[in-house]
Amino acid sequence: MTGGGTVLPRPGAIAGAAILHSTAAGISVAYFVVPNLICERLSIASLGRMRLALITAPLVALAAVVVALAAPAFAQEPTVTITIKDHQFVPGEVPIPAGVRVELTIRNEQATPVEFESASLHREKVVPPGGSASVFVGPLQPGRYEFFDDFHPASRGFLVVR
Repeated sequence: MTGGGTVLPRPGAIAGAAILHSTAAGISVAYFVVPNLICERLSIASLGRMRLALITAPLVALAAVVVALAAPAFAQEPTVTITIKDHQFVPGEVPIPAGVRVELTIRNEQATPVEFESASLHREKVVPPGGSASVFVGPLQPGRYEFFDDFHPASRGFLVVR
């Protein structure tokens, strides 16, 4: 019998007879009728699903552990704010640690847009008047990295990586 209901042997069923039942989930179950005893056997297809579940569960658990351990590392990224006003970067020299990814927040306190740009950092970002933008840099080797306002090239500053 096939269908979504429960199949039980009828009273007086022949001992040793098999009844096949397919559930709505596509799992085939064979019932073997033995006097006063019902034995269930899962089909090969459902065994494959069980094996997949046994493999998938540890992988999902491992992924959760990796994400939990990595989250604090992402949360510890330092943030540095650089303000531009009167066509000057403040501070003009920005110290940041070597070997660490850093978020630079560029705040534009002018009435005109600015374009934070750095050829050595391979970054450029337009910041609207009165707005701010974030740029991620690093991890960087120790040294000095120049940045400037592409709309006003005389406005320059440096990241000093130590």
